Amino acid sequence: MSYATRGDDYWSRTVDAVSPRCSSQASLAMQIIALCGSGSILELGCGTGELVHELALRGATVVGVDASCRAIARAADRSSIRCVVADMRSTPFGDASFDAVIAVHSVEWLDERHVTDAIAEMFRVSRGLACLWIAADQGGAAHHHATVRP
Repeated sequence: MSYATRGDDYWSRTVDAVSPRCSSQASLAMQIIALCGSGSILELGCGTGELVHELALRGATVVGVDASCRAIARAADRSSIRCVVADMRSTPFGDASFDAVIAVHSVEWLDERHVTDAIAEMFRVSRGLACLWIAADQGGAAHHHATVRP
């Protein structure tokens, strides 16, 4: 099953407009701005766009990417922030396009063999900062954070 199909299936079963990924997107956005600054930020696996919206409210220039057409359609309904359908392992952006690239509770949904490709893509499109927030399980019960500077 492709990531696009898997994502569309997930978002077709999630009836509310807010993703269950994180209890407080506003709080998380403030943490990200404190860490990454308010420059250009790419979120890989943006889902329905709650976090990109919160980051934009705090002054960041944000773009979201998700493999799910359903999720991106919901993100477009939420705001006018640019969100595109793409696989996080291969985005349509040039090298060093963003000040920071983040992946929040999204990399853990990849097959293990694809994780390094997603991380390599983060570094390719980032000018200096790649941040991962990873849940220890796919339900998001335990969280781990890693910040890597190339």
